Amino acid sequence: VILQMSALEDASVLAFLQQNYAGHFADIGCLADAADSLSNAATIMQVHKQRPYLHQLLPFVSSIASRGVVTCNRRPSPSRFSQCTKPQFFAVERTAADRLARASD
Repeated sequence: VILQMSALEDASVLAFLQQNYAGHFADIGCLADAADSLSNAATIMQVHKQRPYLHQLLPFVSSIASRGVVTCNRRPSPSRFSQCTKPQFFAVERTAADRLARASD
């Protein structure tokens, strides 16, 4: 509910979680399960990009990503302050789009 009420788009939630989740896990098995959930959410996001008419799947992206990270973290790492970093995904996507535009010119 909190993510649905936020101003973040589903792609932003997914990118933010992918960039920052790993440091909060103490168990590699739990980390792998969370990575699987994030991968599933990313797959749905990619399907939406390829087939925009499947927009009914989009609301599930942030739900799958956030629930996967929360429920898979059965043994969290010790509590400490950790700065969240900006997702690198957007810079990579922007660079790829720029290169594609230059190649088509």
